[in-house]
Amino acid sequence: MLLWMLIPSIDGVSQSCMFLKGVLEMGGWIYLHPVSGAHLGMGWDEKYEKTGEFTSYILPGSRQVGQARKHFDAKCVEWMTFDHFVRKLMLHPARLMSPPEQHWIVQQAVMELEAEGRFSYFQSISSSPSGTWIQSLEKVLGEIKRSGILPVHLKRLWQGKGSKYQELALIYERYQQLLEHCKASDHEQFYLDVMRQMREKKISCPARVVLEHFHDLNPLQEQLLVQLVTQGTEVHHHIMWDETRCRLRTIVEPMVQRLKTKGFQVVPVSRGRKKAEKKSPALIHLAENAFSSEPLISAAESSFEILSAPGVQAETDLVVTRLKKWLHTHKADCSDVAVIMSEFDTYAPLLLQKLEEAGIPVATGLTQKLSENSLIQTIAAAFYLQAGKEEWSRVLLYSPHLPAIRERQRDCLLLMQEFDFPARSHVLKEAWQSKCEALKKLGEDVNPGMAEAVAALEAMFNWVESIPEQLTWSEWLEWFKQWVRPLKNKRQWREMAQDPARFKELTKMMNGWHSLESLIKVWEQLYAVYQGKQRMDRARFLAALIQAADQLPVKCKPAQRTGIQVLEAKQIRGDQFRAVFILGCVEGKWPRAYTDNWLLPDDERNDLRREGVCLDLSRELRQRQLVPFFMSTLAASEYLSLSYPGTDEEGKKQLPSPYLEECTAVFEPSSISRVERDLSEQAGPPGWQDCYSREKGLEFAVSQLVCSHPGEVERAVYVLHTYSQHSPRSWQSLADRITAERSRWKHQFTQFDGKIEDKYLQQHLNEWLNKQVWSATDLNKMVTCRFHFMAEKLWQARDIEQVVQGMSRLEEGELIHQVLSRFFSEYRQGKWNFRDEDQARTRLFRIADQAIDELLSLDVNKKRNPLYIRIEKQKLKHQLESYWQHEVYWRKKADFFTPPAYIELSFGLPVEPQRQAEGLLDPKSILHPVSIPLSDHQSIRLKGKIDRVDMDGEYYVLYDYKTGGTVTTQEIKEGKQLQLPLYLWALQHGFGLDKDKAIGAAFYTRNSSKASPHDHRNRGLWKKELADRVGIGKQVRSRLEKDKWESVERGIRLLIEEKLSKAFTGDFRVDPTWECPSYCPQRKVCRFDQRRWSERGNHQ
Repeated sequence: MLLWMLIPSIDGVSQSCMFLKGVLEMGGWIYLHPVSGAHLGMGWDEKYEKTGEFTSYILPGSRQVGQARKHFDAKCVEWMTFDHFVRKLMLHPARLMSPPEQHWIVQQAVMELEAEGRFSYFQSISSSPSGTWIQSLEKVLGEIKRSGILPVHLKRLWQGKGSKYQELALIYERYQQLLEHCKASDHEQFYLDVMRQMREKKISCPARVVLEHFHDLNPLQEQLLVQLVTQGTEVHHHIMWDETRCRLRTIVEPMVQRLKTKGFQVVPVSRGRKKAEKKSPALIHLAENAFSSEPLISAAESSFEILSAPGVQAETDLVVTRLKKWLHTHKADCSDVAVIMSEFDTYAPLLLQKLEEAGIPVATGLTQKLSENSLIQTIAAAFYLQAGKEEWSRVLLYSPHLPAIRERQRDCLLLMQEFDFPARSHVLKEAWQSKCEALKKLGEDVNPGMAEAVAALEAMFNWVESIPEQLTWSEWLEWFKQWVRPLKNKRQWREMAQDPARFKELTKMMNGWHSLESLIKVWEQLYAVYQGKQRMDRARFLAALIQAADQLPVKCKPAQRTGIQVLEAKQIRGDQFRAVFILGCVEGKWPRAYTDNWLLPDDERNDLRREGVCLDLSRELRQRQLVPFFMSTLAASEYLSLSYPGTDEEGKKQLPSPYLEECTAVFEPSSISRVERDLSEQAGPPGWQDCYSREKGLEFAVSQLVCSHPGEVERAVYVLHTYSQHSPRSWQSLADRITAERSRWKHQFTQFDGKIEDKYLQQHLNEWLNKQVWSATDLNKMVTCRFHFMAEKLWQARDIEQVVQGMSRLEEGELIHQVLSRFFSEYRQGKWNFRDEDQARTRLFRIADQAIDELLSLDVNKKRNPLYIRIEKQKLKHQLESYWQHEVYWRKKADFFTPPAYIELSFGLPVEPQRQAEGLLDPKSILHPVSIPLSDHQSIRLKGKIDRVDMDGEYYVLYDYKTGGTVTTQEIKEGKQLQLPLYLWALQHGFGLDKDKAIGAAFYTRNSSKASPHDHRNRGLWKKELADRVGIGKQVRSRLEKDKWESVERGIRLLIEEKLSKAFTGDFRVDPTWECPSYCPQRKVCRFDQRRWSERGNHQ
């Protein structure tokens, strides 16, 4: 039966209340308001003020509460949020935990259970130093608790489940015990406690409770409302409802039905009593027809607009341009405008920056996570550097929190570059002493500035090296409070306060310190109650610090009293603005896909639902995104703008959101105003009217210099002249770039082509190359194109990490290696064998499942598309199946079942005992690099990791698992792929294996077809006389005679030596050994042009 048919329609809330009060015994009502009445205060009745009874009026957010207090003058009504209502109702409420405190308690629960040996499934995950899975665990525990189930009941439900769910129940139980021990409470605990106090008759309930705009009550909130009714409280729940629009109705309907079964009465509210706010006819039509199966069509007039631009930045630029134009045209107040988005973290920082440039005030402040503040990044860099990660020294050199370094930054940078970025103070001292001795021999004095820079660097390294390896929790805290003191430089703050240009930087710096000090106080309070005697290493303490800092906001930009509102879509509940701009209406982002939670997937959630435990499913979370979008469109009364990035940052086309498409479907296409920018317009604004800031005006002025219209040229010259007067340094930078571009087109090769002629730079490059420890990848780049190597390795000009929907190629490759490494490590230990193939295959897939779960737990903040994850899981297992079938095939064919001698054998890389224990690193791995001779006078030092070495007595073969594109034998012979020969030489020169006993080396590839398995090891180099030992067929072309094998090795050594010799002379010109690949990340830097290069060659 339709809900509209339950009770006759009643005109207005007031009459409905009077009617029900006289007729119904039950004191709970749900009012179904039409879309036109879904505004703030839709549940308000003037009689609440006249009855003399106290009313608690509950609204979704504190912003709505503030607006209602200003709008309604009511002495007997108190406006509040749901959480505030619960805490106010309680008798002696416990202290509410802060987010960092809650994170610490969850982490403590995990650490205690791990120390007690209660984990099997979570053992490897919980021992991970990063511990990022704790954030995912926090969310799941919150969901479980909001469902209303207690730990004892959950343990009983999961008693017959696998270890994963039994351990999850244990964590929940221990978390609750720690809450009681610390005498603290989370948000959910308040609801449980207040309901217990109500049952025990310890508290008095209000006479009336009114709620509005709660379309998604959680089970605890529903349970509390039901209990209030049983205690005699009138509960009036007002929500938006449209019987004719299925998609809008079905989001709210389950909640209505649940409350109805508990005795609540449903009251449809007609449009007659409450009229909608003043709204344009087109937006009224949109509100009444959007998301209908058969919408009526009308004209959009000038109230509705679609904006599209290439990329998020261009979209934001366009929105700010249109917003400023609307304010000017309508002479409107900034408070009349709201900018709304779903992807707040993506858009808000960029948008606020653009609005500031445009001179538009904003009533919304900007915050960032403490973990993103430069203070925490400086601390993290110090920890990473102490752990041996040399690249993090650059972060410290640029840190604003190390004044001694900052004051001598240029000299410090020059010294660190000259000394190849040492990671320890003793290395710095030795390098400096050597330099001083060399200067003394030359009769030159030591530069005093450089001596001061060395002293500053030594102080920095001593500070870093004072970080201990392992302490107890409480010892870490006491040490940390003293250790961070040098970073708090009040003298620097006073100097910054005198420079208005540095106010923003000072605000971030000081607020970062205030947040860190508040975090330290939270930890001190916890240790006062809970003695932190558990020991933890350096990596784990840093992970705990970063994750706690992730919970704390730092104010970066204060809100202004009057200005436009910048809001997240879920904050909109009945708000009204004259103009609304909604950003990010793009497919895949709004609505975005929700990942099937790896800790508590949908299958298990469905099982719990059958037991009466209601947890959200991923499809429900996706469907609910419609409500905030629809409420955002309803917020506009005169003008509504929907925008989306027509392309991503790579230029790939993106489609508008299906929500946007459904909004446009209610209007005649020709009546919709559309502004679409394409890639050709991305270089600058298309007109003066689009220049919302000085920077945009400069861009357009440059483009107008070639204009034939005298007036436009004169205006452009004026703008550029003004810019040169106001910003001389930026103007000089622009002039320098023009000069460099002209040099590129000269007849001779210059420094802009990679030819280094400066003798000082050449000397430093030689020193750097002599100290270099090479990887196979870096040598490949050097041999293929020296300019590519210089740009990526020396200039650090790399591709921006691409956002992936599921797993990246790098992650897929690492997973394959991890799974196969663990799998064959177990084979070496005798845990499986080839006689029972089914058992071995099952074990392989179990290891794969565990590895995937570990990966997903390590980076919970990464948004992954669940569909892609499912597809890539299957793809990964298909690849592993292919490797397995291949392994079984060739071993049976060769009758060779000896376990691998080495698995993940590393040299010149850190050796981690934990990874060795997990079978991810061979016990024979060595810390030092391997020296490999190229000729009598040239050698290189090599680092790397060999995937696998099989041995037959003293004879051996090297395998490298290849998950990407295939490599031909010819490419290996020519030196295009150096990995196999380099790793063979590493085995011989670093691990003492006889070069004459090398059978060969090959890429271990998967089967690319569905045909029966066959041998894929022919992509490599094999000695013809030894290849039969491992079943390499006689027809395989990669079998080489002895003299041919030696010739190939000699040719590869000569090739490497030749390219290195050119690099030592400073010749890093764009001179590819082979033709340029179809894709090269440095192509925009080198700008290789065959015609230009040919002309230069002919000229010289």
